[in-house]
Amino acid sequence: MRLMTDSSTGLALMARMKDRAIEKIWRFTNYYKLSENNSYSLPELMREVNWVRKVGYAYIAKRATPVTSSIAMTLDEDLFGIPMAIGVGGMADRIAKNQHDIVETMRDLIERFSKEQVNYNLENK
Repeated sequence: MRLMTDSSTGLALMARMKDRAIEKIWRFTNYYKLSENNSYSLPELMREVNWVRKVGYAYIAKRATPVTSSIAMTLDEDLFGIPMAIGVGGMADRIAKNQHDIVETMRDLIERFSKEQVNYNLENK
């Protein structure tokens, strides 16, 4: 498990939040010294969150360990009011080499999931 501030899935989920809520998470993490990366400033975190908001996915290269990376993206629909995300992690060189394909596959899966949710909701009204 990783902290929201230290993971691609956390960044993707925070990108859906208001800035004030992100700041609270950052303050809590820093106050209790939960992060392994103690030099993480709020402007650095917000720069990453804003990048995720712009491109639609989070990509963290070599942060958890020097040899791993991860990509995450939120689903458009919440599940019972809970925001959901999917992520892919693996060896940094493989993730970097296949980043475009991974992102496209994730987008396709999320689109299919959203369509199935709409159909399910229409059928069960």
